[in-house]
This record gives sequence, structure tokens and C-alpha cells, in this order.
Amino acid sequence: MKYLGIDHGQVRTGIAVSDPDGKIAFPRKTLSGFSEKELIAEIARIVNEEAVDRIVMGIPLDVEGKPGKEAENVKRIARKLSGAAKVRIIEWDERFTTSQVLTSLKKSGVKTGSKRDVIDQSAAALILQSYLDGINAG
Repeated sequence: MKYLGIDHGQVRTGIAVSDPDGKIAFPRKTLSGFSEKELIAEIARIVNEEAVDRIVMGIPLDVEGKPGKEAENVKRIARKLSGAAKVRIIEWDERFTTSQVLTSLKKSGVKTGSKRDVIDQSAAALILQSYLDGINAG
């Protein structure tokens, strides 16, 4: 089963895809400059192009694990995307993924100031890999 991971933000949306067996997540691209309607159509196009079976959507929860205003916005977009892409969407806790990516990139010597695209798609890959690890454990 092939998965698409999404890290949706107010400005950019990071996209990652899994291998066909649903074991490993790979950063794919970062989308920006789209209206909400265009963004949903573009993600639906990628789902079709990549033959994706499921979408794992990162939900931004607060430190206590509760959804706030941004989480509700992401859930609303997920509902619209589910209809447009015609695949099931799995909501997944994305707390601390961006900070984990930033730490990892800095440790690797990558200057992150101008690398927002890399950060967003890497965060999407981290969200997706976390989910894949969970379902493939055991």
C-alpha cells in the first residue's frame, strides 16, 4: 500500500510519499502559492500520479495533545481533500516534527535559513515515517 504524507502550513505544504510497500517515506515536494482550492486539486493530482492508497495528514496539536485553531483548519482541508482525492485520510500527530527536522539538518551542517522547502517536505516525510513505523511494528 502506498501512502502520501502531508505537512500543511499556512504558507507551504510539504509532501512526502512512501515506497509501494508502505515501509519508507521519501520527501517529494513543497507546494506554495496555491489557493486552497488549487492546493486540494494539486494534491489530488499527485495522489493520482503516484497511485496513492492513503493520505497521512499531520495534525498540529498543542503540547498537551489538544487541537487548536490551526488543527481545525487542517482537519477541514483534510475533509475536502478526502472527497477530491477519493482516498482515506489518516490524521496523525505532527507535534515537534519541524523542530526535529531543523535539529537534524543543523547537525548535518545544512544551513536552514533559505531551505524552507526542504524543511517542509522533510517534516512531511517524518510525519509519514512515524505513521509507517507504527503500522509496520511487530
